[in-house]
Amino acid sequence: MKTVDSYLEWKSWSPEDFGVCNAEQTRYFEEELKKAGMFLGENISVLEIGFGNGQFAGWARSKSSVYVGTELEETLLARASADGFEVYPATLDVTAIAAGRKFDCVVVFDVFEHLEITDLLLLLQSLSNSLADGGRILARFPSGDSPFSRAIQYGDITHKSVIGSGIISQLAYDTDLIPLQIR
Repeated sequence: MKTVDSYLEWKSWSPEDFGVCNAEQTRYFEEELKKAGMFLGENISVLEIGFGNGQFAGWARSKSSVYVGTELEETLLARASADGFEVYPATLDVTAIAAGRKFDCVVVFDVFEHLEITDLLLLLQSLSNSLADGGRILARFPSGDSPFSRAIQYGDITHKSVIGSGIISQLAYDTDLIPLQIR
């Protein structure tokens, strides 16, 4: 890969669009959280792993939720900090980021497939330790169970793992998490 900037360009993540959540994305976030039994509102603590260009962060802010995000790319961390979001490098352990706090809601959109399985296991353990009672994790990733997700899975050279329902079930078991839905 040429540079981080070329990846951000490929993803069409421009500085002027950072944190902007359009009507279509708003409906998507609302429906996904509703299906998962999660609702954002004032003082609901939210952790997002890998916030990318900040669409969910902007939406969570509009709901008056207490938002915390992690991201690997320094450019995106700088954008988020400049916009007043509480953000941390993705290289930090979640329990260190939580610093004793517990999160009601954790969202992970299009991140798991970028991790090796051993790293995913460590992340899920940290998330399990940082969830509030009744807290939930919502994760989206290309389904390793579906032949229709191959274009997504193999369409990005930064994807490292193919994850299906069996793998998620095993990882959940090993981290004391209980999958409520796999769809």
